[in-house]
Amino acid sequence: MVGESMKQYSSVDQAFAAALEYHQNGNLYEAQTIYHHILQIEPTHYQSIGNLGLLSIQLDKIYQAREYLIRATTVNPDYQEAYTNLGNLYFQQSEFELAINAYQNAVRISPDDEEVWANLGNAFLKEKRDKEAVKSYKKALKLNPNRPDLYDFLGDCYYILEQYKTAIVSYRNVLKIDKTNATCYYKLGQAYQQIGQYRHSIDCYKRSLSLQPENAEVNCQLGTVLLLTGDYKNGWLKYEWRRKINKYKRNIVQPAWVGGDCRGKTLLVYAEQGLGDTIQFSRFIPFLEDKDCLVVFECQPPLKPFFEEWNPFSGFVDVFSTGEDLPEFDLYVPLMSLPYILNLDMIEKIPLPLRGRPFSSVPNQKMNNRLSNENNLQVGLVWAGNPEHARDSHRSMKFNQILDWLNTPGCDFFSLQVGVAARELYETTNLPISSSIVDLGKTFNNFFDTAKAISQLDLVISVDTSVAHLAATMEIPTWIMLTANPDWRWLLSQTKSPWYPSVRLFRQVWGGGWDSVILKIGGEIKKLAMLKKN
Repeated sequence: MVGESMKQYSSVDQAFAAALEYHQNGNLYEAQTIYHHILQIEPTHYQSIGNLGLLSIQLDKIYQAREYLIRATTVNPDYQEAYTNLGNLYFQQSEFELAINAYQNAVRISPDDEEVWANLGNAFLKEKRDKEAVKSYKKALKLNPNRPDLYDFLGDCYYILEQYKTAIVSYRNVLKIDKTNATCYYKLGQAYQQIGQYRHSIDCYKRSLSLQPENAEVNCQLGTVLLLTGDYKNGWLKYEWRRKINKYKRNIVQPAWVGGDCRGKTLLVYAEQGLGDTIQFSRFIPFLEDKDCLVVFECQPPLKPFFEEWNPFSGFVDVFSTGEDLPEFDLYVPLMSLPYILNLDMIEKIPLPLRGRPFSSVPNQKMNNRLSNENNLQVGLVWAGNPEHARDSHRSMKFNQILDWLNTPGCDFFSLQVGVAARELYETTNLPISSSIVDLGKTFNNFFDTAKAISQLDLVISVDTSVAHLAATMEIPTWIMLTANPDWRWLLSQTKSPWYPSVRLFRQVWGGGWDSVILKIGGEIKKLAMLKKN
């Protein structure tokens, strides 16, 4: 049979050329048949083995493709095409370490192949080996400096590495070649935002939207920068675009309330983002009272006991937690849309936080044990936020960074920290100092427990997290430690917040980390402790 099928070809090379032509023209069965016949005559014909691997990929026979490609590289360890195809196959299967190995073999054989260098960079990027990705992209760009996609990838690497100024250079190189790349304008805007060049950031977001005006993510991001820079009128408008982003969407059949007449209706107001957001924006709910509607307020489960016990709302609000069966309602609105709908479009229009009834609960016994000297300053500490937060690595710190505070004369310290970060109190290196601070966080089951503890303190010092919002809402003096590029609600430069009269803001300097913030707060704690003592 082999002889019959091969006799029309004078040589294996001629047969392979015919198979290759069939393959390139999409006649996969004919090509496959000839490749197999060639291998019966010449079992080590590595090109036929490699092409059977490629053909198997085209037929979606992935396991078979891997076998052929590995066999081809075994027969000929210098077969660059097989390593490249094997790398591509591994990449498509999300086996990035194997892809890296295959691509490295391919560039070992053909170091001038820009595409393989680019693919190697992509694989490194997937494995979060960003510095190696940078080297690979640079190799590819040296071979072909006119590829905007490679400058784009290179910019992404630098952004991940927090080398934002270098990322800006890469993104601008993309836009020199492709001035209509809306996504790159968006990335460039984000990089400018990270180094505090907010006007450039706004310009880039607007340029991106001139090319893709319906992009919800870019509109929303523009909204947050406008809010950060104090433009609440345009900021709230743009921030409404978040409702078109999947993670913020809610499948509700009832119509959305957009500010019209809702007399006699039941309105669902639901929390949509973090716990701190819910505490901060709950101040807008009382504005609905004059709408003559019944409000159903759905909040996160840890917050429900706080709102119920503190009772900041009058009788027109019923509080439920996420997951509970809700009563019938006619309209709905996300909590964080209220300032836009209510036309609170200037910083001066921001209302004061909610006021609830005084706490009358029995003081925490662990705190009582420490309150032997009523002249001591009682300080609550939170050094880390939710580790799932997108910017947690920037906004949180480690407990051991603030250990010096615990030596301050005339102070008693209490940990309000919960979650994984609370374990830092008991790490071996911190054990000698842990006796200088009482761990209240381990007794908390919900935010009402946290609030009861906060109500007995003189001061709360916290990173930008929900406990800061809780303490500030309760009008407890609250010092909040902020990154140089803060969340939009804290505005820029100010040491006070229009959202919370009891808050004092301590900001990082650009490129300075937490050291200067910690040092300054340490000095201020000493001053406050002396004031109380005297």
